[in-house]
Amino acid sequence: MFTITVPDIAACLGVCAASPRNWLTDCPRQRAGSTFTYRLSDVVASVRAHRTRGLNAAEARSLVEVDRVKRSYADDTLFLGEDALPRARRLSATLTRPERERLMYCQSQFTAALVQTLLDRDLFMHIDILRDVLIMHPDILAYVLTSNSPLPDWPQLAPAFAVINAPTPINEAA
Repeated sequence: MFTITVPDIAACLGVCAASPRNWLTDCPRQRAGSTFTYRLSDVVASVRAHRTRGLNAAEARSLVEVDRVKRSYADDTLFLGEDALPRARRLSATLTRPERERLMYCQSQFTAALVQTLLDRDLFMHIDILRDVLIMHPDILAYVLTSNSPLPDWPQLAPAFAVINAPTPINEAA
């Protein structure tokens, strides 16, 4: 979901607007009125890649809160987009050790819930990809970055997330 603007980033990080513009040149964006919006996941990966001092915990929490407030008015948070896997891998490469540990916890909970709730076992052909892109879900990313965001109801999220984000259609004969 495209929720974060350059002014949001500048305010959260205490920098001038020119810096985020430079950091985000390679990020997908959407026009929202007279400004552009970016995905939180892309912002985090880009800031960590381009900013010398990276992104500290307080700055990450600020960006997560901006995303959460703006996201509350949107509908769909399940579909991650066709480009989710490369974006997820780029973001995952920037995670700190504690963030990686929180992501692994989420991945294990997701897998366990999927095993318990999903009837179509064909989705398990894509389990590695689904586990990789799980970080792109806004609630999971918020938890991974802050450790104090609420986690979803895994049995409810896992099957829907898997069906919507599997890389190929499950039933091609539809």
